[in-house]
Amino acid sequence: MEIDPTAIRVQVERILGSRYFSGVQRLSEFLRFVVERTLAEREAEIKEYLVAVEVYRRDSSFDPKLDSTIRVEASKLRARLNEYYENEGGADPILITIPKGRYVPRFETRSVPPPPVLAGLRESGIGLKRVSSIWLLVVVLVAVALGATWWIIGRSGQASAPAPAITRITSDVGLTAYPALSPDGSLLAYASDRDGDGDLELWVQPVAGRDPIRLTRSEADETEPVFSPDGSRIAFRSSRDGGGIYLVPALGGTERLLAAGGNHARFSPDGRWLAYSVTNTRFYATSPGSGSAWVVSVDGGPPRRIAPGFASAHYPVWAPDGKHLLLLGRSDAGRPADETMDWWVVPVDGGVPVRTNAHPELRKLRLGGPTWPYWGALVPELWLGEHVFFSAGAQHTSNLWRIRIAPGTWRVDSPPERLTFGSGLETQPSIALGRVVFASVALNQEVWSLPIDVDAGRIKAPVERLTRNAATDNWPSLSEDGRTLVFYSDRSGNGDIWLKNLETGLERALTSTQATEDWPEIAPDGRSFSYHVRVNNRKVAYRRSIDGADPEKVCEICDYMGRTRDGAWDLYTDIRLEPYGIRMRSRSLGTERAFLNHPKAGLFQALLSPDDRWIVFSAHFSATDRRIFIVPFPEGAGSSERDWIPLTGGGCEDIAPHWSTDGNSVYYVSWSDGFSCLKLQRLDPMTKRPTEAAATVAHFHAASRRLGNVGVSQRGLAVAAGRIAFPVQEITGNVWSFMTRTR
Repeated sequence: MEIDPTAIRVQVERILGSRYFSGVQRLSEFLRFVVERTLAEREAEIKEYLVAVEVYRRDSSFDPKLDSTIRVEASKLRARLNEYYENEGGADPILITIPKGRYVPRFETRSVPPPPVLAGLRESGIGLKRVSSIWLLVVVLVAVALGATWWIIGRSGQASAPAPAITRITSDVGLTAYPALSPDGSLLAYASDRDGDGDLELWVQPVAGRDPIRLTRSEADETEPVFSPDGSRIAFRSSRDGGGIYLVPALGGTERLLAAGGNHARFSPDGRWLAYSVTNTRFYATSPGSGSAWVVSVDGGPPRRIAPGFASAHYPVWAPDGKHLLLLGRSDAGRPADETMDWWVVPVDGGVPVRTNAHPELRKLRLGGPTWPYWGALVPELWLGEHVFFSAGAQHTSNLWRIRIAPGTWRVDSPPERLTFGSGLETQPSIALGRVVFASVALNQEVWSLPIDVDAGRIKAPVERLTRNAATDNWPSLSEDGRTLVFYSDRSGNGDIWLKNLETGLERALTSTQATEDWPEIAPDGRSFSYHVRVNNRKVAYRRSIDGADPEKVCEICDYMGRTRDGAWDLYTDIRLEPYGIRMRSRSLGTERAFLNHPKAGLFQALLSPDDRWIVFSAHFSATDRRIFIVPFPEGAGSSERDWIPLTGGGCEDIAPHWSTDGNSVYYVSWSDGFSCLKLQRLDPMTKRPTEAAATVAHFHAASRRLGNVGVSQRGLAVAAGRIAFPVQEITGNVWSFMTRTR
C-alpha cells in the first residue's frame, strides 16, 4: 500500500522533534534530505557524494574512497532511528528505516498492537468471534483517530499540502540570495558575489533564464532588492557610506539615495511610499531602542516615524489596503521581551497598534527565526491577501511558512501553514502570479587562524583553516605557545570540547556526554582547561586537566573567566543579578568578593594580562554601545569606574578583547565600520593607556565569508605565539522557485 507523502513528512517531524534528535543538526538534515529526495522520486540521486556535498557542505573534491564521514554519519542515523522506535516511537504507525549499505530510506506502515484490555478479554474466556469483533472495532476506531490526528496536525502547521516541485534558478558557487520578483512575474532581481570581488552586487534577469544584467558596481554590499508596483524601479539596501536605501531603474541607470541608514524597504501598494526600518544592532530582538520603522515618499522628503512609542520596531510590510503596516516590534521597554515582542499592525496615519498574537501561535510549534539573515528573529516578509509569508524553523534549519491574519481584527486566527520542507535555510520569499522565489542558504562555521607576529602586529601569511568538517566549530582557545587548540564542536551530534594538536594535526574529544559543554578556555601552559555545562537550566563552570582527571566545579550561574598563574584566584562574571558584575574567589580561603561592578553596564570577557597585574574586559552599556576597558589587578583599584582605562570610545560594538603575548597590546573585534573586523590597540607598557589610534588588522567584509560568532559574554578570540584564532562563517546559497496558490 502506498503511503501518503504528507503522513511520511509528519512522521519525520515527529522523529526530529524527539529527544533522540535534539541538538543533532546534521543528522536531522541527513534524514530530511534523503526522505525528500525519495518522495520526489529522485532516489537514484541519493549517493554518498551528493549527501557529502548537499548536507555536509563538502566541496567538489570530496572522495568517498578517502573520506568515510558519510558512512559513519549514516551509521549514527540508523542507530538513532532504532533508539527512537524502540522507545518513544514504539507505537508510531509509520516506520522509517535506512537499510545498511544504502542511503535511500524505506517507509512501512505498522499495525497498532492490541491494547491490554483485549488480552484480558481473551483470558476471561470470551469467544474468538467476539474478540475478533471487538478487535475490529478497535482497529476502526484507531484508524479514525489516526486520520483525525493527521488532519489536526495538518491544521496546526506541522504539515500541509504535499511539498511542491522546486526548481533551482541560479547555480553559483558562492552566495546568491535576496531574490525579488517583478509584479508581472517576468523579471527576477537578486544579490550575488558571482563576480569574484567578494562583495554582493545586484543582478536582474528574465525569469525565463536569459543572461543576467548587473545593476550595481560598488565595493560595498548591495542587498534586499524590491520592485515598485509598476515594475519600473528597484529599491535596495547598500552598505556604502554607512548604509541606506537607494532607488535604481529596473534595467539599470542612475542610483539615488532615498533613506540613509535604512534597510528592508517595501513599496506601498500604490507605489508612492516606501516603508523601511533603521536597525542599530544585531541584537534587536531583545534590545529596547535598537530599531525604528519609517515611511518616506519615493519622491524624497523627510521620513515619518511609525509607532514612535514602541521600544523597538523593525521590518515593516504593507497591508493590502495600503493604510496599515505590519512590523516586528516590542511595545514596552520595561517588560520582558517575550511579553511584548510580536507582530503588530500599525495604522500609517496614526492610531492604536493591534497585536496580532503571531509570536505565541508560532511558539506553540517551537518555531524560531532563521539563523541567517535575521539571526533568530521571526520577520514578516510580505503580506498578500489574508496571509503573511515568513521563514521559520528550529536549530540550523528554516522553511517558508504563511499564516492568516483576519481582516478587520488584525489578529492571527489559525495555525501557520508550512510551504517548503528542505533541510537548509530557506528564507526571503518573493511572490508574483503564483510563483514563489526564495533563497536556500547553507552556513558552515569553523576555526581559522591568522599567522601573525602578535606583539609586532605584523601579518606573516594569509588566513588559514584550522578545522575542517560540516559541523559548527566555535570558541577557540590557544595555549601560550600556540601549539594546542581547544574549541567547541557539535560534530558528534552534541556540543563537546575538542582538542587539536596544531603540530601533528590530530584531533580528539575532551568531553563526550549527553550534556552540552561549551566556552572552553585552555590554561597558558596547555595542561588544563575550563568549560561550561548547562545543568537543569543552570550554567555551571568546571576546570580539569587535559589528561582527563575528574573536573573541579568552579562556579554556578556564572561566566568563568580564568585563573591567575599562581592558582590563587578565580575570576568570573556573576549572572545572578543584573547588571552583571565581575567577582573574584580565593581558592585557598574559599571566600569571594566583588571586583568590578557598574550600575548601568554588564561586565564580561575579563582576561588577565600575562603578568597577572591587569585585567581587560568588555562593558555592555547597551546593545549599540559595548566598550573595552583595562583596570589594575587585584588590590581593589579597579572597583571604581574612575580607575578604568578606556580602550574604545563607544557608539558601536567592541567586544572579545585579548592581550598580546607581551601584554603591550590588545586585540579585539569591532563593528565600527558595519562589519565584524579584527583590530589592534597598542598600549603604553607601564600605564596600559592607548598610545595611538587603533589599527585594523583584518577586515571580514566578504559576503560569503565573515567573522563568526565571537559572542557577547563568551570570548571567541584566541591569541598566542605566532597566531590568532577565531571562528569564520562561510555562507553559500542560490535562488529557487516553485508555483503555489497565494490566496
